Amino acid sequence: MLTKLFTYLKHEQQLLIQLVSLAEEQQQALVKYNISRLEEVTRFQEEVAASLRNAEEQRINMLMNWLKISRAKAIGLKLSAVEKYFKDEELLEIRKLKVNLKKLLTTLKSVNSNNRILSNRAKRSVNEVLEIFTSGSRHVCNVTV
Repeated sequence: MLTKLFTYLKHEQQLLIQLVSLAEEQQQALVKYNISRLEEVTRFQEEVAASLRNAEEQRINMLMNWLKISRAKAIGLKLSAVEKYFKDEELLEIRKLKVNLKKLLTTLKSVNSNNRILSNRAKRSVNEVLEIFTSGSRHVCNVTV
């Protein structure tokens, strides 16, 4: 069971790495206003996020069956609580994995926050331009619109 848990966690780590990479690509697309790339990256993000949810669900079910605990407890179970089942090299690996997962989640949160700010600024800029075009005078640079 420990090997299976470790495998699930490694898989989740790989999916998080992909999500961070896609979030960074999304940021570049937002900065460069590359709408087609933005749509493509967003579609990939949705696929990877769905895979991550599926992997998390499998890990939760495995923990429920292995530790004979409720779903709520399995969802709230921290990796440090499971560390006691690992020994020697496995324990070192699981601790490294724990640190890596924490770093990945922090990075993902930061990049996603920046992306949200960029998209909100872009939306506000577009709204301001549209407001100028649709103002009461209907004149933009001495040209009637």
